[in-house]
Amino acid sequence: MNVNEGEVHAMIKRLQAFHAVEGMDDVCGIIVGKSVADQLMDRIGIIGDVGGCKVTGLPSGTTSHEVNYLFGPRVYFPAHGRVYPYVQALFGGEQFSAGATGFGSASSSAFAMTAGGGADITLTRHVSFRAIQVEYLYTHFGGANQNNLRIQSGLVWRFGR
Repeated sequence: MNVNEGEVHAMIKRLQAFHAVEGMDDVCGIIVGKSVADQLMDRIGIIGDVGGCKVTGLPSGTTSHEVNYLFGPRVYFPAHGRVYPYVQALFGGEQFSAGATGFGSASSSAFAMTAGGGADITLTRHVSFRAIQVEYLYTHFGGANQNNLRIQSGLVWRFGR
């Protein structure tokens, strides 16, 4: 990547939450998100990531979803052919909402952060395939820490090339 380049991508993500809700060992969901990236220097970029998750596996009559908004640096490593590996650390917040039939709904917001990396495979001058992005996702709701794993894949559109 060169300075003055950027990217926009849309992905399907899988979130695995470990002990996020008392009494539930695992909460799984599919996330759809969008990120925007801009190159600041030759190998360093800034990322803005917004994603939403519909929590699955809940009892009938209950719903839950989360929205996160994260920003931070991404460091790109030298390419290996058409493969561009990177690492990133993002910081921001997450809003969690839940409801139950007959009881209404409630929401809460908390600090969130991710740390991880991935690899993009160049398909054309402007399109890449994000083969994988794996991140540790930390949140802090209700005075307790939640430790999650986020796995993503999708298409990336690059501009400024």
